[in-house]
Amino acid sequence: MRRVVLAVAVLLAGFGFAPGAVAVPAADPVKPIVVDGPVVSNTTTVAGSKAKFTFSGTAGQKVFTALGSDGPTSLVNGAVLTGPAGEQLGTAGSYVGLLPSGFVDVVVLPTTGTYTITVDPGGTRVGTYTAQVNSVPVPATGSATIDGPTAKLTIAKRGQLAEVRFTGTAGQFVHFHLDSAAVTSGAVTMWAPDGTLMYDDMLWASWLDYEVDRYTLPQTGEYRVLVDPTSFRTGVLDFAVNTIPADAVIPAVVDGAAVAVGNSVPGQNQRMTFTATEGQRIVITCVRIAAEDNDQTFLLVGPDGSKAVGFCGEFDRGILFDTRAMSAGSWSVEIDPKRSYIRKPTLRVLSVPADHVVDSSLGASPSMSLAIGQKAVVRFALTAGQRYFVGCTLANASHDVAVTFELLRPDGTREKTANCYASNGGQLFDTTAAPVAGTWSVRISPRLNAATGATLRLHAVGADVVKTATVGGAAASAATTPGQGARINFTATANLRIKATITASTYPSNLGTVELRNAAGTRLTSMSLAKASTLTYTVPTAGTYSLVVDPRHADAGSATYTVARG
Repeated sequence: MRRVVLAVAVLLAGFGFAPGAVAVPAADPVKPIVVDGPVVSNTTTVAGSKAKFTFSGTAGQKVFTALGSDGPTSLVNGAVLTGPAGEQLGTAGSYVGLLPSGFVDVVVLPTTGTYTITVDPGGTRVGTYTAQVNSVPVPATGSATIDGPTAKLTIAKRGQLAEVRFTGTAGQFVHFHLDSAAVTSGAVTMWAPDGTLMYDDMLWASWLDYEVDRYTLPQTGEYRVLVDPTSFRTGVLDFAVNTIPADAVIPAVVDGAAVAVGNSVPGQNQRMTFTATEGQRIVITCVRIAAEDNDQTFLLVGPDGSKAVGFCGEFDRGILFDTRAMSAGSWSVEIDPKRSYIRKPTLRVLSVPADHVVDSSLGASPSMSLAIGQKAVVRFALTAGQRYFVGCTLANASHDVAVTFELLRPDGTREKTANCYASNGGQLFDTTAAPVAGTWSVRISPRLNAATGATLRLHAVGADVVKTATVGGAAASAATTPGQGARINFTATANLRIKATITASTYPSNLGTVELRNAAGTRLTSMSLAKASTLTYTVPTAGTYSLVVDPRHADAGSATYTVARG
């Protein structure tokens, strides 16, 4: 039987349409489902219809609903769980993929009766949709002992909680952690013996070795930790709690041996101490043991209590705290391992020589060797409008990303920043005309736990070489120095197809480019600056055109350029 909407029919008749019934899609398909029964499928075949599932429930029953669609890429708009009276009890947001990709979280059924899950495919989508409803048992429980063995709790069904209890004494300094490869997100709360909420946190990533770090118990009695997994997570959850001993204190000496700093039990912090003199330049290096050392927090604490944060990570290249001038007195590095890892990274405190300062000039290639933490400044004079090019070489090419080069104006402001990459052909700062006259400088700042060697090449760059070629006639040869370019001009008639060819190139790499430009400087096409490179192009209008040669990087060389009819 078709359903009709009489109001629409009357409205259509009012606009002159013939009266009649307006067809509406067939009733939404309904499939029965049994709590704790198998997965049930329901298929929609008409655009706009919804898939419904019904099940019988009793008052006070806790249920969890898992949902899915017919394929790993099938998007579902969402779902709603309603009660016997049609009241909304829970919802599922949009989801994609097979069951259980979506879910309606735990609901306590208010009455005995028939409940309905309505899946909305969204838009005109049709397909097969799945659902499964399970009852939620009481929380999985366990008990733990401070400094005792790990308690294991099994979350057997979707929506089930886990609860672990332990007895503690007021003032006891403890650390507890959760460890689960299966339960990968959710929430954890801890309650004091008098029912006070002490801790509440959401967990969005892996729980593997999630911890509550360094907690002082406020009361004597039984503490309760409740774990609420997100969505459909089930599996084994390990819980352990231990007392934390006093912070370990490790003495170090400036320019002395490296020291291993690490905790002996989860939650324990360490403090490395050393003494500095007034104005002494210090760098502190770090060698990490494993990737997890990224989770450690390092604080450099001065004699006046001032603090700075450092990191012992891959991108810090072994520099925990970069070079700084110290005040006289006792300093310390406080290490908080975080989580439950027991790690012993190696730290070393080194004095740093004064920065290396070189007065140089265009045409020179100053070299320098820098100790760990030491920086360098190379100064050179430029006149206003003078063209210059700066090249570079590192003694160890693997240090490229760890050494920063800054080009500084005469007033000390930064003009550019670059790294010295071998793959960049030794180019540091490409050809530029100095906007102001004065003493310019390049500041070299390594950040790595190793000595560094670097060489700069300071080139004065003359005006670009300009030559003339003839279409179908004489070729043009041009030689350039590092940073210098060339321009080969020629005249062409409208709609002429030209063929430009490079021969006899002596440039050491194929990194350069040759662009065809019109008289307005607009790029039309290009080719690489390589032996036997060729480009063809039909010029639209009569006029002067140019082959603009950019050797790139620090390349110097020469080549012959021929322009023929193509």
